[in-house]
Amino acid sequence: VMTQAGRVVARANALFLRRGEQPSGNRFTTTVTMPPVPPLTDVVGDGVATLTWSYGKDGDTPSLGLDAWLHHGPKFIWTRERGVIVDGV
Repeated sequence: VMTQAGRVVARANALFLRRGEQPSGNRFTTTVTMPPVPPLTDVVGDGVATLTWSYGKDGDTPSLGLDAWLHHGPKFIWTRERGVIVDGV
């Protein structure tokens, strides 16, 4: 939990999984449909290190940046690092 001026401003959760035997019997599952991977075209100049495409209410059309997240409902995001992440690899 992150607080600012005594108020909670952010919260995070993590789920750590480990390999093991599959449970017997029926298990709940749901279908998740991911939007397509954005095209590899360069849409900005060389000075931008990270590109972000967001998908929201118009699930088939990405928006560059976070504009598609300005609604209530499912949201997806793709990010692409354009620079060297680990030097010397």
